[in-house]
Amino acid sequence: MFKRKVVLTEDEKLTLDVITGMLAKKECVIESTELSDYLLSLESLQYFLSVDSFGVKISNHDFIIVKNYRSDALDTFKKAILEETTHRVDLKRKSIFKNELDLLVKLCQKINN
Repeated sequence: MFKRKVVLTEDEKLTLDVITGMLAKKECVIESTELSDYLLSLESLQYFLSVDSFGVKISNHDFIIVKNYRSDALDTFKKAILEETTHRVDLKRKSIFKNELDLLVKLCQKINN
């Protein structure tokens, strides 16, 4: 109810910027586990980012960054990923059910003609 606002360090802000930048790319693939661990993949740039309960790993074929973060920061990162995942699922559901409604309307029209 009275959650305090998380104040991120400069390093944490930059990491969140990397995460939100990757998420802004529609080709970014989001994978998750039931433990709320996430893997983001941008194949076009060969960038991969993993967030788990210990920290963040960012990698491509030239480098790897492994950072441990406090739980508040990790929760902020995971929240950003979860929000984008939820947004993508909502869009997909709307598209699927719109197609379904269109089909039902067409079926009704054919039946009634």
